[in-house]
Amino acid sequence: MPGTIAVLLLAACGTAKYGGLTAAEAKQRAQKAIESLFPQGTNLSYISESQASDSKGHDAWRVYFKPQSGYGSGYSGCVVTVESSSAHPSVECHTD
Repeated sequence: MPGTIAVLLLAACGTAKYGGLTAAEAKQRAQKAIESLFPQGTNLSYISESQASDSKGHDAWRVYFKPQSGYGSGYSGCVVTVESSSAHPSVECHTD
């Protein structure tokens, strides 16, 4: 059990790697992908990330975004799938 606790602590701190990236690195790449869609700025803001798989079954991160303000500004459906070498925004990310 001590090994399990160490892994959980590392994951909670964002230093554990999944798919070659830490949670912080995945978040940074996802934010850059969103910024490239909207060079003049966007109202989308980061919510969270989770470990997932890409369409080919490889380890990847999913990073979620929502509108920053407005009534009912909950989850917009915008998710960026981040792999070690790429980031792919969903269709919902293309309109903020």
